[in-house]
Order: sequence, then C-alpha cells, then structure tokens
Amino acid sequence: MANNKIAMWSGPRNISTALMYAFNSRSDTFCIDEPLYSYYLSNTKITHPGRQEIIDNYEWDINKLIDKICGDIPNEKSIYYQKHMAHHILPETPIEWILKLKNCFLIREPKDVIYSLSKKIDDIKIESTGLIEQNKLFNKINELGKNTPIVIDSRDILRNPEYMMKRLCKELEIPFETSMTSWPEGKKDCDGIWAKHWYGEVWKSTKFNKYIKKEISLSEQHINLYYECKILYDELFKFRII
Repeated sequence: MANNKIAMWSGPRNISTALMYAFNSRSDTFCIDEPLYSYYLSNTKITHPGRQEIIDNYEWDINKLIDKICGDIPNEKSIYYQKHMAHHILPETPIEWILKLKNCFLIREPKDVIYSLSKKIDDIKIESTGLIEQNKLFNKINELGKNTPIVIDSRDILRNPEYMMKRLCKELEIPFETSMTSWPEGKKDCDGIWAKHWYGEVWKSTKFNKYIKKEISLSEQHINLYYECKILYDELFKFRII
C-alpha cells in the first residue's frame, strides 16, 4: 500500500498555510494544521498569541500525537497532509516515527524571511528562521531513512503554481488535481484555532500570490544574520525539485 501520509516541514513566514489550502482543495485529502503546536508550547516558555487556549484545546502528549500522526487517515480519505513547523521538534522529541511519513521541506529565501520577520519582531535570531531545525531534521531523516526527503522552494511555487504542484504530486506519487491551484476565500475547516491570530492575509487569498521580486535592504545586523542563514538555506536548496 502506498504511503500517503505527507509531512510538510516548514519554517515561519513562508507559504505553508497556502500550500495546506492547496491540498485541502483536493477531493481525496484530509489536512491537519501543525499537530505538534500544543506540544511545543506546553514544553517551552515561548509566548505566542492564544498560547493557553491552544494548550487547553489540543493534544500535547507526544505519544498520543505520534499515534494520531502515524495512524489511520481520518474521514475515509486516501491522503493525509500534515502541515508542520520544523522547530516544533524539540531536542528531546523522539523522531524515529517520522520515517513512517513522506517527508517534505518547504524552504524560502532567507532574505525574504528575515525581512518579513522584521515587521513582526525586533530581535531576530537565526533560531527565528527555522533553518537550523529544518537542516537538523533533514539530515536526521537522511541518516535514518533510505530516501532523500523532498525539498520545494516557495519562490518556485509562486512563479509557476500549477507546474510546481504537478511536480510535487509526481514526487509524492499521487495524481495532480486542478483544484490545488485555487481555494475559496475565508476560513477553512483545516485551520487551527490559532488561525485568527496569524491567517488574516491568507484568508483573503483564493490562490497562490504571484511572485514579485522585491528590492530588500537589510540592516547591518540583519545582513550578518542573512549570511549565516544563506549557508543553511543553500544546503537544502541544492536538493529542491524543479
């Protein structure tokens, strides 16, 4: 039987929610939004909007979560799409279960990530980009598994959404559906309870936004950070599908 449990590992300030909406538009797919988020919050001191509400309403026991993530596909669907944040995997988190999934990594040019983060937070550290966690997880899966995980760059998706969705589906060994290139405006049934804090812009969308190259000027502090991030990004970028 084909393994149709897809784990898409992203960092912050990417198009991970839009990509989840693309899969949510399929007729055969059940989507889940960041199933490890409550676990991550309950095991760190990170303060996020709606922190306690998330912990109170979502499972945080890692063993129960692993069973859910690797278990039967809900709602009698044939594909289980899981949107994950790489930094939700903590140093103490067991990860052998990840090999039961088809693992993919969604990456974004770090200059764009840093610029986007700078609009939200003042003190940006390399940990804020998620690239350290993505690289660690990618390398660990490579070490433990037989197949190199799929890597897809958000810029490639935005430049040619239909082509890249076809390429991704081919790598995942699932049929492409034209419905993946658009979705209805507004909230989605797959959204986590935290969507009200983060998804305002993507709720306005009905498709992937067209890629527009921006001239970005970073501060001296952020330029140094960019050079650190670029090394990590390039390590993943060389594996990207095109």
